[in-house]
Amino acid sequence: MNGNPTLRRATAGELSRFYDWMKKQFHAGELKPLWLLEQLSERGLYAAYGLWNAETLLAYALVANTADGRVCLLDYYAVLPEHQDAGWGSCFLQMLREELGGDVLLLEVEDPAYAPDADEAAHCSRRIRFYERNGCLHTRLELVLFGFDYVIMKLPLQGEADDVAAKTSLKEIYRAFFPPEAYAENVCFRDEK
Repeated sequence: MNGNPTLRRATAGELSRFYDWMKKQFHAGELKPLWLLEQLSERGLYAAYGLWNAETLLAYALVANTADGRVCLLDYYAVLPEHQDAGWGSCFLQMLREELGGDVLLLEVEDPAYAPDADEAAHCSRRIRFYERNGCLHTRLELVLFGFDYVIMKLPLQGEADDVAAKTSLKEIYRAFFPPEAYAENVCFRDEK
């Protein structure tokens, strides 16, 4: 890890640039439309951040938040491929932790128990261990979101959120993301089945 990286909130043009990377780094079914992300940002419910080394983008994060700003959701988080395995992911997460206001940052992490094969399960488990090493804690919340299985983790910021508060906050954020019919059909907490 060389250089003196800086974290800064993305401009609208940079969000569009991040979205181009997202199309390469995330499953198509996980991507929300760019217009929705822009609309949520204009309403103060969404923000994008970049980790930069001079003019070089190293990593990006898109973060949703509740209306009161106390709970955030790490909606998308990625290090660009050519900068992976160099420590930038941990550096960026700790910088985000310092930058974000509110009590807690929630994370949707793909559940290895529902992975389609051993390789994908190992990849999911590796991601969970990364978050654990960086101070993230497990909740008891499990979620099926548009057919993707997730466990919910949390990173304390300036406070704490128990599982009930975390679930309530996630529901608020998802209701901002999706129209009522899509929410009802595609957002399912396992303990509510």
